[in-house]
Amino acid sequence: MTEKWLLGAAVLGLSLVSFFYFPGHTILQSDTQIYLPILEHFWDPTVLTRDIVAINPHVAFTVYDEVAIALRRVTGAGFEGVLLGQQFVYRALGICGLLLLGTGIGLSARMAVLAAAMLSLGATITGPAVLTVEYEPVPRGFALALMLLALGLLMHKRWAGGAVAAGVAFLFHPPTALVFCLVYAAVAAWRRESRAVAVLAGAAVLMAVMAWTQAGISYHQDFLGQVNPALEKLQRMRAGYNWVSIWIAAWWKHYLLLWVISLVAFFRVRRTLPGEMQVFCVVLPLIGALSPALSYLLLEDWKWSLVPQFQPGRYLLLVTFFCGAAGDGSGNPGCGKAALAGGLPILPSAVCRAHGFEPSSAGDGGPVYCGSAAGRGCGDGYAVAADRDRSHCVFIALCADSYYGESAELSGGAYGGDGGAGGLGQGEHGERCPVSVC
Repeated sequence: MTEKWLLGAAVLGLSLVSFFYFPGHTILQSDTQIYLPILEHFWDPTVLTRDIVAINPHVAFTVYDEVAIALRRVTGAGFEGVLLGQQFVYRALGICGLLLLGTGIGLSARMAVLAAAMLSLGATITGPAVLTVEYEPVPRGFALALMLLALGLLMHKRWAGGAVAAGVAFLFHPPTALVFCLVYAAVAAWRRESRAVAVLAGAAVLMAVMAWTQAGISYHQDFLGQVNPALEKLQRMRAGYNWVSIWIAAWWKHYLLLWVISLVAFFRVRRTLPGEMQVFCVVLPLIGALSPALSYLLLEDWKWSLVPQFQPGRYLLLVTFFCGAAGDGSGNPGCGKAALAGGLPILPSAVCRAHGFEPSSAGDGGPVYCGSAAGRGCGDGYAVAADRDRSHCVFIALCADSYYGESAELSGGAYGGDGGAGGLGQGEHGERCPVSVC
């Protein structure tokens, strides 16, 4: 019981640090510039009657607006307070999911907290321009956190609870949670967990009903339209992250490396994972690795107009996350100090970003991953690790360096702007990190 209270306190502490310090939170800096006018117009139809965004809302396929309006009615708070309150709660639930993942694979309570702390620092997925931890209270951020909670519950055989978390994630942001929910439903059906399957099916039905019956929606989705040349030119200029051909040449080797690392890490920890979790660890990164090709086919070859809204290329996030998560888990076999040494090298980069700096870029425009720092960290780890633990230290450092190295790139680069659909660059200050720090 005492350990559970301590773990609960750790979740609260990490959530407070994550929300108020790093990665922190923002509002009216990115996508909330779109969502807040929509919510205000829903609340009072006489407000913003000439705002083309507010009067043409695109929130039919999410419960984001219904939940925000309901909470405002219950609490009396403004939308800013309501959204930020939800962001804190969901981020805490995501951190709780990370902690459950750690304890589920056999890490000690201390090491599970450390793994959750490292992963909750977040990473930028360069190219598709998405974050593993969203700064703003947006539907995708809520959905990602709930997916982490679902994974954590699944590790502890809480099938129904995990299905509820996954179903709510789908209700908040179907594009983000669709693949996860399909894999969850398939595995649950394989394990004959009928309640979990029923919960996920119910979430899908509820989404369909709410989308078709929602009041105040004047925008109707064209599911089978095509992107014409004029729209393509505009989207390539403003939303380049959706057009794979713009950024894939510079980053395909990077993501291939992350995928390979995630596979190697999986094979190191597979014996500690239940069978159903092994499916997630293999299938989800594979889907993420294939998502750019799918996005290219559907958007740039077939010109399907739904693709820029669904944004399948952003499933690359799954590759980066499982690389980092499996890397932390690979420290499991009696490698406490080695795992700690493997995690330390990523902290200088995080400290730089927390103070508004970004690591310097290499001369060819490529990111610098603080590899020398990783080497020094592992060197220090060797002093305390037994010979059989040294490979774990090196491997965790490699995974952590790959996971957080993406955030070391200056903003701009492969981004198509600031990411109007949620791709908020982390190098907004445009400053370089002093060499002595990085």
